Amino acid sequence: MRCRRFMSALHLCYKIRVLHRPIEPTIDIRRFDVGPDETPAAEIELSTKILDKDGKVIASRIFRQSQRIEKLDAPGTVRAFDSAFSNLAKELVSWTTQSF
Repeated sequence: MRCRRFMSALHLCYKIRVLHRPIEPTIDIRRFDVGPDETPAAEIELSTKILDKDGKVIASRIFRQSQRIEKLDAPGTVRAFDSAFSNLAKELVSWTTQSF
């Protein structure tokens, strides 16, 4: 649920202001699945760009998070994705503010 709300907020946002500079964040989901390893994990990978008002890339980065799935069932998988995305969101916000 947290992941969906966060992504919805970012996609609805056309422009945001950081330190009085208009920017436009873009996020592409590159990976959002359960890894095929012996130890299953929720894996998320996002490609992120911050564009200025003219569309020039100010900063870009790929974010990856993986969280082990304790019990391979629906609730366990949801918990792992929630945890992985929560960590990724913190990392993304921190990077965004430091990029200026």
